[in-house]
Amino acid sequence: MVGNVDAEDVRRLVEEKLGRMAPSGPALKPTPPAPMPRAVTEKVETRDRKQTAMVMGFPAVGPAHPDWHALRLLQSVTSAGLSGTFYRELRARRSLAYVVFARPQSYAQGGMFVGYLAGEASKEKGARAALLNEFRRTRGEGVTEADVVRAKAYYAGSTRIGREESGDRVGEFGRNYVLGVPLDFVDRTLAAIPKVSVADLHAVSARYFSGDDYVYAAVRGTAK
Repeated sequence: MVGNVDAEDVRRLVEEKLGRMAPSGPALKPTPPAPMPRAVTEKVETRDRKQTAMVMGFPAVGPAHPDWHALRLLQSVTSAGLSGTFYRELRARRSLAYVVFARPQSYAQGGMFVGYLAGEASKEKGARAALLNEFRRTRGEGVTEADVVRAKAYYAGSTRIGREESGDRVGEFGRNYVLGVPLDFVDRTLAAIPKVSVADLHAVSARYFSGDDYVYAAVRGTAK
């Protein structure tokens, strides 16, 4: 519960309603580590449609890892609305995408960083190559000081707006609990993001986006 409540009242209420419930089964066992790709892995489905939607995913880390804050800032660098670097290059300049964004996908025992692009089916080959190139460019000239300043402001503002309601905080705390990070993880991230430098982003990008160990999945359109 989040809101103008008394913590002791909440504790009594929870114990009254749930305290006598018996465990439903044994504790969950840890899941085995997910197999990591060692080369490009592809999965494509063909549909009778005019668009192709693609996802490119790189093995990365979960939110408890020291690199996560830089990866989260890269989301804002590449995908902060119309000013994101991926949008500027792949949609505004080259008309290869209707929708494009990138972000870290976090789990308790690991994570990945994914890029999503949807565009004309006839442009899939060029769009895929361009999306991969944009990932590669985040290791250097694709991330500038101006991009990082803008991304930090965007992250701070959008994050604070996105947690104004009590329900937003409930969801935030629930996610943090499931991911195994402190309940105040978002506050810690807000404090950490301003300290991330352009060099930090280049280094993290080089660690995760340099190899050919990514997964490519697409729903491929065939209609003219």
